[in-house]
Amino acid sequence: MSGALHGIKNASSIFGHSNDFDTIIWKDAVIQEVNSFANISAKYSIKDIEWINANKSIILPGYVDSHTHLAFGGSREHEVEWKLQGMSYSEILSSGGGIHSTVKSTRDASLEHLTEITLSFLNTMLSTGTTTVEAKSGYGLTVEDEIKQLKAIKQANERHSTTVIPTFLGAHLVPSEYKDEESAYVELVIEEMLPLVAKKKLATYCDVFCDEGAFTVDQTLSILTRAKELGLGIRVHIDELAHLGLAPHATALGAVSLDHLLVTPENEFEYFKTHDTVANLLPGTPFVLGLEDYAPGKLMHNQGLTIALSSDFNPNCWITSMDIVIGLACYNMKLPPSVAIQASTAGGAEGLELEKEVGRLEKGMKADLQIINLPNIESIPYRLGSQIKRAVVKNGELVHNTLS
Repeated sequence: MSGALHGIKNASSIFGHSNDFDTIIWKDAVIQEVNSFANISAKYSIKDIEWINANKSIILPGYVDSHTHLAFGGSREHEVEWKLQGMSYSEILSSGGGIHSTVKSTRDASLEHLTEITLSFLNTMLSTGTTTVEAKSGYGLTVEDEIKQLKAIKQANERHSTTVIPTFLGAHLVPSEYKDEESAYVELVIEEMLPLVAKKKLATYCDVFCDEGAFTVDQTLSILTRAKELGLGIRVHIDELAHLGLAPHATALGAVSLDHLLVTPENEFEYFKTHDTVANLLPGTPFVLGLEDYAPGKLMHNQGLTIALSSDFNPNCWITSMDIVIGLACYNMKLPPSVAIQASTAGGAEGLELEKEVGRLEKGMKADLQIINLPNIESIPYRLGSQIKRAVVKNGELVHNTLS
């Protein structure tokens, strides 16, 4: 396909463009033009273009899911009953469930198993329009098992068409064997895990879970400072369960994104804008935890913050579809559909520092896009959970198609 022109025509709309634009063409996996079919016909030889007929469908960029936990062992469906009985996240954790349960299963899993299960998750995500994914470690919590997770993510990225951006999350939780030695575990992360991850080039970013019952502000800043010294980018879980006041420090340190933000106070929004930090919102998490509070997405957007939406796919939040995430953001964060889709594409790309490559349908961007058999973008949250026919193009190649 190298050098050939490819295109999609007869779209009812192309996201981010006026309704007069119904055609998009690309060459060598790079978008050449987004325009009307009439204007394309006047500029190019139509017979030389290999066409996909959109049949009055909508065309969106491929979704960019910028917060997931893909490589893990086991599952935790038994915790549904515990949640329904009113057990909190912390109570489930203290009873041996939650992350501790997944850590045991992940440590028991082979590298080959973790790679295969990561590939299966990527297949499912791709079928629902996600073409770029961030994937974290964080369920090994030993030097050997964190490296094993990151190797599984690397191998899956090499074998799958989806772009996978790896993040080291060794500071996800203090493992049970360090229960009374938190400082020793933080030292292990800083002195052994981080240098090895950087040396082997297994991660682009370092993440820390800074929250009640996880890591303190001081511990988090120590880990992130070392990560930055080693050349890793910074992203952080914060303000999911409690407000600890990390945002001013993390943004000043150069955090690319701060994620969750359920209880972030409005007076800290200015730090995001000042330091160009993305507010990465994860509506699936409070939904599965049965929480009343959601991140104030509409308020953040109205105040000029760059927001992303992500699935937070993990054993506690088994949501692989960004269509569902968009619906949850519309209904529970009061985001308009256009804003939610922008956050799921261009916003996610900014949160992964890929805004010059993916997330928008413009000349010079990668041909990562999806054709969705719906009349308009409002139908995405409206038909929440429905099976939607779509085709997915990744790097200019048609990699999934249920339209016909």
